[in-house]
Amino acid sequence: MGASAFLKDHCSELLANFLSPVPVAELPAPEQTPPEHALLERSSKHVAHIKAKLSPILNESVSTIEALIDGRVYIVVKDWAACKLFKAEYQALTSTEYYSHSTEIKGGLTVKRFNCRWIRVCYLQFSLGLVLITNASPPCACRRAGKTPWDAAKDKSSESGMSIKGTGCSASMVATLHPDYAREMKVGNPTSHNDTKHSYSTTVAMYITSEHTGHDPNEDRDVNMLKVDDKVRSKIMKLAESRSLSVAYITTQVHAFADGLVGSIKGSSQFYPTMSAITKIAKQHRETLRLDPHDHLAVEKYIDQDKAANPKNLWFFRAGNGPQGTQPMLLVHQTPFQQEMMAKYGGTIVGMDATYKTNLWGLPLVLIVIADNHGHGYPIACAFIQREEQGQLAEVLLQLRNWNPTFNPKFFSIDKSQPEINAIQNTFPHSRILLCDFHRQQSWQRWIHGSDVKKEYRDDLFEKMRLVGYAGSVPDFKSAMFNLQACPGWIKSNTIKGYWDNHWGNCTDLWASCYRQVCLPPPPCAGALTVLQVLAEEIV
Repeated sequence: MGASAFLKDHCSELLANFLSPVPVAELPAPEQTPPEHALLERSSKHVAHIKAKLSPILNESVSTIEALIDGRVYIVVKDWAACKLFKAEYQALTSTEYYSHSTEIKGGLTVKRFNCRWIRVCYLQFSLGLVLITNASPPCACRRAGKTPWDAAKDKSSESGMSIKGTGCSASMVATLHPDYAREMKVGNPTSHNDTKHSYSTTVAMYITSEHTGHDPNEDRDVNMLKVDDKVRSKIMKLAESRSLSVAYITTQVHAFADGLVGSIKGSSQFYPTMSAITKIAKQHRETLRLDPHDHLAVEKYIDQDKAANPKNLWFFRAGNGPQGTQPMLLVHQTPFQQEMMAKYGGTIVGMDATYKTNLWGLPLVLIVIADNHGHGYPIACAFIQREEQGQLAEVLLQLRNWNPTFNPKFFSIDKSQPEINAIQNTFPHSRILLCDFHRQQSWQRWIHGSDVKKEYRDDLFEKMRLVGYAGSVPDFKSAMFNLQACPGWIKSNTIKGYWDNHWGNCTDLWASCYRQVCLPPPPCAGALTVLQVLAEEIV
C-alpha cells in the first residue's frame, strides 16, 4: 500500500493518537532571572559538550574556550579562517545554521553577528505498514520560512523569515576582529588609525549564546540531522560511476527514484537531497573509484589494465614534464577495428580536428576520422595532446604511421589551422590539404556576428559567401565574388576586406569547390565524438 493511500485510510486513527504540536510561543519559558550558578552550570555543560564532540579541531584553531557566569560561552580562535572552521563544525554539532545577521565597525573592532536558524525537519517514516511519528522534543516545527500554521492563524501580520522570531531560535554568535585583519569581510576600515594599529592581536573572540529555542544543541548530530536514505545514496553512487552523466541529470534521476520509494516524503532531504548534496556524494564515490590519486599514474594503470584485457589495443603515453616542458604530455590510442577501418577507407580522404572541453584539464582531443561507404564519419584514432601545436600534432601522425606503415591518404580534410597544415605537410608531403566546408562556414558565421557588419546585412552577406565557396567553375567563382563585393554588407563594413584577403583570399585552392575539384565527406558525426568523450572521461 502506498504512503498516500495508507494515510487516507488511517487518517482519523492517526490524528486520534497524535498530539497536536505545541506552538513555540506556548512552550514553558525559562526563568527570567535564573540563579547565577544555574547559568554557569548550563554554559559549563555546553563547553564540556563542545570539547567532547569537537576535540579534533580545538587544538588547531581554538586557543581559549571557557564558560561565563551569564550563561554564554567565550571562545578565542587563532584567526578568521579558524573562526569560519569552528563555526562550520559548531553548526554541524548543533544541527543549526548560523547565518550572517549584521556586520559593523564598533570601538575599533569589526563585529559580525550570526543568528541561529534551525534546519531540522520533522517527517513521517513508514515501516512494515506502521506509521512512526518522528518529532522534536518538545514538539516544534521548523520556522525558517516564517510562522507555523497555528501561529499564522492567530496573527495575520507579515513576518520576515530571516528574523529571530521567524526562525524560531534566539541563539546567536558574535565574532569580533580588528578591521586590519578582516579584509575578506569587505567592511570599510575606519578612516583614521594610530601608529600602534599593528599591535592588535590577529585572534578572533567569539561569544556563543547557547540558549536555543525549540531544539536542544546537546543532542547528537545523528538525531537532529536527517541522513540521506541508504537506497537513495546507493542510487547516487551507481549513477556517479558513469562519469559522463552530469549532476543535474543525476539529481533528476534520483528524485524520480525517490518518488517510487515506500515512505519517501516530498521535500525531505533524506529522500530528495539537494544538488549540492548529490555533488558531494558523487564526488566522494568517484574518488574511491580512481586507480590512483595522481592523474598520470591513474592513466598508466588504466592502460596496463586495458593491455592485459585487450593485448591488440595500441597505446602510446608520455606523462610529460610540466606545462612548458620539452616533453609535453601525449596520449595516442587505436583499436584493431580502427586499424581495419583505416586500412579500408583511409587511403583516399581523412579528417583531422582538435576538440576542446572534453576533460577537466583543457587538453585538446585530436580525432582522426574517415568516411565509410555510407558517408558516415568514423574515428580511426584519438589522441590527447598538451598543446595544439605543430610538433605535437606531427607526433600523433608519426605514431599512427608507425603503427600502420601503409597509411598514406591522398587528402586531409581539416579546419583552417596552421599548426595542423604544417604538421600534415611535414609528415605526409604527398597528401593534399583541403579545408572542411563545415568549419569554414562556421568560421564565417562567427566572424560576421562579431564584426562591424550591421544585423540587417548579415544573412545576405553570409549567403553570398556560401555561393563563392560552392561555385562549380572559375567563371562562376569570379561572378560570385563580384556579387559578394557589391552587396551592402561588404561595402559598408570597414574590416571585411582585410579579413577576407588575409584569411581566405590567399588560399582559395584549399576551400573553393572550383579549384579543389573533389567531393568532401561530411564532418565527423556526433555519435563518434560522444564515444570518444566517454573514453576520455573513463581513462581517469
